Amino acid sequence: MKNFFGLLVAVLLLGATAGAGRAQSSLSAPPTDQSKYRLMPNDRLAYRIEEDPVKSSDPIAVTVTPLGEIHFQVTRGSDLSVVVNARGKTLAEVKAELKSRLDTDYYQNATVSLNVLNHSVQQGKVLFVGPAIKAAIQLRPGETKTLTEAIIQVGYSDFVNLKKVVVERLDPVTKQLSTITVDVDAVIRLKDRSKDILLQEGDRVKTVDKIFNL
Repeated sequence: MKNFFGLLVAVLLLGATAGAGRAQSSLSAPPTDQSKYRLMPNDRLAYRIEEDPVKSSDPIAVTVTPLGEIHFQVTRGSDLSVVVNARGKTLAEVKAELKSRLDTDYYQNATVSLNVLNHSVQQGKVLFVGPAIKAAIQLRPGETKTLTEAIIQVGYSDFVNLKKVVVERLDPVTKQLSTITVDVDAVIRLKDRSKDILLQEGDRVKTVDKIFNL
């Protein structure tokens, strides 16, 4: 009986260890160019305020929530925090916003250190729906891809109406659906990049055929 329970405990411990390994496998090493890296849910960051009255050389670890928010403690061990919306923002943009918020309400010219410890390897998906193009592309963590680049990647025929490509985007916080119409034809033909947009995880791209192939 003792041997049975000993074996059972060993199996449970082995399973727990394997589970922990699988959980950690969803994170990868820090990106090479941290300042330009676009943050994603589950990214782990380390931050520190030099002027924090509670002195410590160790940074505070924080995680980007599934909604794309980061909760930064105003001072070490405090319940008071600054919440920054990191959705679609680079690490440098979040750092600048955090410093501005801290300087406005809590510090005078705070010195903020912010780095990525591990970044999520979860890939975002963009779907192309409609009779003209049906495909899906994966957005790598931190990757920036424009609508035009994605359409060129999946390929299109001469019958696709590129003048009216519609992107449906669901706000993860408000759950409101918005639509953006892009003249991809102008982006390609006139090289007018001002009309292009950056894709986000979960976007649905709708394309239709031309009535006449002119």
